[in-house]
Amino acid sequence: MKTKFVVLTLGMLMFAGGLLAQNSDKFGSDPDACRRNYSIYKEFYKQKSFKDALPAWYKTIEICPKFNRGLWSDGEKMFKQRIEQSEDQVKREELIDSLLWIYDQRIEFFGTDPRYPEGYILGNKGISILKYRPSEVQLGYSVLAKSIELQKTKSYAAILLTYMQASRQLFIDGFIDAEKVLADYETVMAITDDILAKTPDDADINKAKENIEIHFTKSGAADCDALTTLYSKQFEELKGDAEWLKKITNQLRKAGGSDGQLFYDAAEALFVLNPDSDAAHNLAAMFLNQQDYDQAKEYLEKSIEL
Repeated sequence: MKTKFVVLTLGMLMFAGGLLAQNSDKFGSDPDACRRNYSIYKEFYKQKSFKDALPAWYKTIEICPKFNRGLWSDGEKMFKQRIEQSEDQVKREELIDSLLWIYDQRIEFFGTDPRYPEGYILGNKGISILKYRPSEVQLGYSVLAKSIELQKTKSYAAILLTYMQASRQLFIDGFIDAEKVLADYETVMAITDDILAKTPDDADINKAKENIEIHFTKSGAADCDALTTLYSKQFEELKGDAEWLKKITNQLRKAGGSDGQLFYDAAEALFVLNPDSDAAHNLAAMFLNQQDYDQAKEYLEKSIEL
């Protein structure tokens, strides 16, 4: 019994020592200075007196950068304001560098935070790159791609929409091809659909989805040939998915591809799965394009009936 008590006591001491080490790490080399400077900057920050808050904020991140994640989100907010108020272009670029550094530091110290992990921080960084340095579209795009890869359905609406905007711009500028834009579109739409399956009334995601569709349609990548190339590869696997068939028939029609074999195959498969008026109308439109008026009439009558 005595031996067990000694072992238990040692275990408790080791646990307490671990907590002390974590606490020491949090407060840095000078806990009193950490607390003092944090209190000073935070008071000014609450009053939105960012200019007065910054000197103590700098001291705090120097002494105890692991104090809490709010240090870095506060820094993000303060530097965004400074960037937007700066009229000196050289100074503005320095401030943008500092903002991007803040994101990197937050990832280093709090990238494993369960609520706001690395992927979340990268999302904010990517948006800031595209907002403050629009010439660096490729960099912003790659940062957002990494964010979406990590966050998946935890990605928020602005990330998904901004990524699609960047994809569209890179295609226009000749940096990526139509197939890549289509792949990006598929990625973000799959995520929005997954989110809406659980929270169909999410206004931000619904609005983002609508605008993603607009950017994709207007990108120039959504022409008939590109859509046919992408969706023909997926047809055998997904021809039993009514929602997927609705999506591709709508896109092909918008792109002027309603006279192709893929449109016919998709429209026919959709009508078998879901014989509603839209599916019948798709087939009627296809037969009209082929000048097969008897078949067109038959499916138009079915569409009206349904």
